[in-house]
Amino acid sequence: MKSCATEMRARATASSLMECRRHSIDFDNAHAGSRLDDLGYAAWLWLDVGNEDLSIDRQGQRVADFFRAYGLDTDGAIPSIVAAQLALAARTDSANVRAWSDSCRQWVECNRDKLSTAIAARTKTR
Repeated sequence: MKSCATEMRARATASSLMECRRHSIDFDNAHAGSRLDDLGYAAWLWLDVGNEDLSIDRQGQRVADFFRAYGLDTDGAIPSIVAAQLALAARTDSANVRAWSDSCRQWVECNRDKLSTAIAARTKTR
């Protein structure tokens, strides 16, 4: 099974994060979801959450910067990422997509404490 890192390799820069602030995101076009729901999905896919080639500290920094660029508190970051992973797994008909989503969610759950610490550390330094 491929990891999140090999499936999605989007890179975000600080300037693009600030630019994104002016736009809304609705990835699945299913409904007008909450900002937190959409940012959870975006953070998971765009910031390589679960990429084993990136340190957990670096992933936490990226997530913290992303949520703060959108003016949201970082406390909801991890739950919103997990919710996005669960939602995709629930709505897909593809066993491969479901397995990939579940694999990514398991990585987040296994590394939740370290990722939370990294997000909190970045939030305190900015």
